[in-house]
Amino acid sequence: MKESKQYNISKKVVLEAYKKVKFNRGSAGVDGADFEKFEENLKDNLYKIWNRMSSGSYFPSPVLAVEIPKKNGGTRTLGIPTISDRIAQMIARMYLEPKVEPIFHKDSYGYRVNKSAIDAVGKEFDPNLHNAVMAVDDDSLESGTVAEEMQKGYMYKESVVRHSMVKVVN
Repeated sequence: MKESKQYNISKKVVLEAYKKVKFNRGSAGVDGADFEKFEENLKDNLYKIWNRMSSGSYFPSPVLAVEIPKKNGGTRTLGIPTISDRIAQMIARMYLEPKVEPIFHKDSYGYRVNKSAIDAVGKEFDPNLHNAVMAVDDDSLESGTVAEEMQKGYMYKESVVRHSMVKVVN
C-alpha cells in the first residue's frame, strides 16, 4: 500500500478557514449538512478535515447540482460543495494564494484577489502575451457589457463556447 504524504497544516488555519466559510454562508451540500448541523459536532468535524488534509488522504464529496434561474430566462447548473469541502478549499487557498499571487502576470485577472475578468475589459495588455484567455460569465455576455467592449476594439470575440471563454488578442 502506498503511504500518504504528511502536510503541515495548522489547526489554527483550519479554524480560521471555518470562520471565513461560515461568514460567506451558503447552502448545504450533497450531505445535507447546513451550518447548524455541522456545528453540532464542530470540533470533530474540523478535526476530521485537519486529519485528512494533514495526512494527504482528504477526498472531496460530490457536489450538489442545483438549477438556478438566469436573468434572461432559462437556468444554469450550480454545484454546491459540502461545508467540509468548502473549508478544505479555503485551507488550500490560505496556504497557496500568498505563494502564487506574487508570481502571476500583472495582466492576469481570472480568479485573482481583488481582480475579475470584468476588470480586464478596456485594459491595455502586455504585447508579449500570446493567446491569453479570459473567462467571462454567461450573463455578462448576454447583457452586452463584454460584447460591447469587444466591438470597441478592446477585445476580439474569437468564440464563446460552453464555458464562455473569450480569447484576448493584442
